[in-house]
Amino acid sequence: DYLRRLVQHGFRVAICEQVEDPKLAKGIVRREVVETITLGAAFADDMLDVTRNNFLCAVHRDADTFGIAAADVSTGAFHLVVSPTRDAGAALARFAPSEVLVARGTSMVGASAELQADGALVTERDGWEFDPELAREELARHFGVHSLEGFGVGGDADVAVGAGGALLRYVRELQPGGLPHL
Repeated sequence: DYLRRLVQHGFRVAICEQVEDPKLAKGIVRREVVETITLGAAFADDMLDVTRNNFLCAVHRDADTFGIAAADVSTGAFHLVVSPTRDAGAALARFAPSEVLVARGTSMVGASAELQADGALVTERDGWEFDPELAREELARHFGVHSLEGFGVGGDADVAVGAGGALLRYVRELQPGGLPHL
């Protein structure tokens, strides 16, 4: 109950477990973070609305387009979307994210469209995490492919690929054990 309340109030909660046998430990038993729970990365049934997806989104933009990456860590769904600036608000609203990742120091406001988080937790990440080249390699490695083109993700989707890389890095940080079902 406390975990649910903390997460619903926008806190990130780290779950730690003992990683050595107390009988063999000298002094304090060593513990490690095994999972971090946020609004967008929740697995527990009592923290999820079973009637809809619980999307964690990353948003990245260039001069005239927005890239949106969305993942539901409870179901394994993963989407990349490229949207013109004028339609970016509607594209993000379709996911109704619980948490949105943005590059630190950037605004979610475009030239003619403002992206609304609508109660979602907004998390700032370092700008380098949205780099499309690094992201392309990381996404290909995660999905076990040589190229993302087999998924229909070409060079024109760099802004969405950058968002996807930032999202994947964040999810791996929250779930050190990995998410092979994503």
